[in-house]
Amino acid sequence: MTLNPLPHIDPIGTILIPAGLILLRLITGGGFFIFGWAKPVPIDPRYFKDPEKGMLFVGLAGPMTNLALFSLASLLGRSLLPLYVNFFLGKGGSFFFELGSNAFLALLYFLGVFAIINTILATFNLIPIPPLDGSRILNYFLPAKGKQIMAQLERYGFLIILALIWLGGLQGLFSLLNNLWAFALGNTWISLLSF
Repeated sequence: MTLNPLPHIDPIGTILIPAGLILLRLITGGGFFIFGWAKPVPIDPRYFKDPEKGMLFVGLAGPMTNLALFSLASLLGRSLLPLYVNFFLGKGGSFFFELGSNAFLALLYFLGVFAIINTILATFNLIPIPPLDGSRILNYFLPAKGKQIMAQLERYGFLIILALIWLGGLQGLFSLLNNLWAFALGNTWISLLSF
């Protein structure tokens, strides 16, 4: 295992699909959701004392980390937002005042986008289709026959996910996420993100 990102690049998921979606968005002017993926990190269940429970925890680790990062970014941003609104918003001043205002706004923008991306990642990864983490979580609770079906679905997982995205099967999920962002970030912060 390495922290070097290059070995994790998947030619199709990291380069081809995102580049194609960006190109399609530029050509059509449409609001296509741009996504991609990296090579999956190999996991050997034999290293766990209880392989099924170990895979459950592996499946929970990613989405729970994303939710923790979302919560942290939301709390920090909600704490900093009143400072920006009361001290900087709508006020002019010297070069250094404007520089501070822009830096503060950039921090709030970063935290807001960071929070939104982490909710997307957490929610998307909880979809119970292999190879997403939700399938590992669901697999723990399934009977033997269900586990067999999930194993057979594994090779078609990405195709099923792509079909769901292209056919609009995740629209309800994204509506739910919009409501979550509105609640967690608040109208003032969201309006700053759309400048």
